[in-house]
Formats: sequence, structure tokens, C-alpha cells
Amino acid sequence: MEFFIAFINFGLALWLAWRGGPRPAVLVFFVGLAYSLALYLRHATDALPLSF
Repeated sequence: MEFFIAFINFGLALWLAWRGGPRPAVLVFFVGLAYSLALYLRHATDALPLSF
């Protein structure tokens, strides 16, 4: 679900760049980058259950 939210966010940034001005598109794009970074850090810090 969280990857779908990121996809929709970047799609919205593309749509805003096409229809709206560049300022809202850049703002939404940077919000998407911050969300992607937070999502990456959330998954990167998870402990992996290793079974040897």
C-alpha cells in the first residue's frame, strides 16, 4: 500500500508539471522524494530473520 501511495504521488507530480505550474509540481515531487527516503529507511532498518 505504501508503494502505491508513492506511485500516486509521483504521478500527481507529473500531472501537475503537465497541467499546472512548475512550483506545485516540484513541491509534490520533493514530498515524494522525502516519502521514498522515509520508506527506504523504514525497510532498511528492519531486522532480517536469518535461518541457517
